[in-house]
Amino acid sequence: MLACAGCNALFPVEDSVAVIRKDWLHEVTEDPQVQTYVSHDYGDEPLPDGIREGRPVVELMLECAPAPGRVVDMGCGVGGDVYRLAPHAEFVLGIDVSPPRIKAALERRHEGAACDFLVADAVDPPLGAEEWDTVLLRSIYDQVRAPGILLGQAGALLKSGGWLVVATPYQFSERSPLADVEDPAADLRWRLVNGVHGTHFELVGQHESLWVLRDNPRRFFGYLLDIVIARKL
Repeated sequence: MLACAGCNALFPVEDSVAVIRKDWLHEVTEDPQVQTYVSHDYGDEPLPDGIREGRPVVELMLECAPAPGRVVDMGCGVGGDVYRLAPHAEFVLGIDVSPPRIKAALERRHEGAACDFLVADAVDPPLGAEEWDTVLLRSIYDQVRAPGILLGQAGALLKSGGWLVVATPYQFSERSPLADVEDPAADLRWRLVNGVHGTHFELVGQHESLWVLRDNPRRFFGYLLDIVIARKL
């Protein structure tokens, strides 16, 4: 167990991974999407003729920030982007609320990779403020109940001049406060530029890229990711 120095709360260490979640007693033990993401991030089976995935988010990110420094991938899933970033960064930390996804990420760890993983909530990350050079939010902005708080946390983690990368298909659930926003892409940019959640950003790069997930050999899901690259002012 780990004890918090501030409040003495106890958190477990499972399979060498710290589970820094206030609700850790109610852990998710199954995640039906894990294998789909593992196949996408680590599989080598080519897509069928006529289906072509867009440029990777990390590739687009590195064009703007070729030296990303200390990176936190909030909602890292099974860790594919963490390992893609590790050769270019000083250190990469991947956090995800799903223990099965972090376990899958750790199974791909290789010697020399400057990275690590935590089971933690991206909306309440157990990380120090203004200690990170880059924050990546890939396919998580539209998956949390409080997307505004997520942006605020990302801004708080970044050093001045740090990079924020948001890649999202805007598939908000009905419970999201942004579910009824008419133009979510414009809304996100407005929030970043105007510092709605405590941090002002300068928009540096904007892209669209097709993200394709293989559900089975005959069925695929395609999501058009809106990719925003911004710098903290």
